Amino acid sequence: MPERLTISVFPTEFALHRAYDMARMNDHAPAVGTGRCAAASWAGEQVWLHGENEPGGRVYCYLEAAAKRTRLVWESDLGTPTLYEAQYNSLDHRTLYFWWVNTRHRLF
Repeated sequence: MPERLTISVFPTEFALHRAYDMARMNDHAPAVGTGRCAAASWAGEQVWLHGENEPGGRVYCYLEAAAKRTRLVWESDLGTPTLYEAQYNSLDHRTLYFWWVNTRHRLF
């Protein structure tokens, strides 16, 4: 479970996508479509699926090694346009990843 979770709601998908892109730039996150956010790989930006062949939005993840933090930021195009930013104060990214996999479907 993250130590910090920020949830931001937007009036339109356009505003959400803009906020996601700004967060990516501010975080110096991985480039779009590179790497992976998975239990065995942690530095990437990709589409996440809500269900089989059902895109939920985009996600990026990375480690802040000097600060010993793991970050995961994702947008949800399902229902209300929402941006989620999760931070775990450890470099054990698998803990944050498994929380996200089990929680993301309930947060929209």
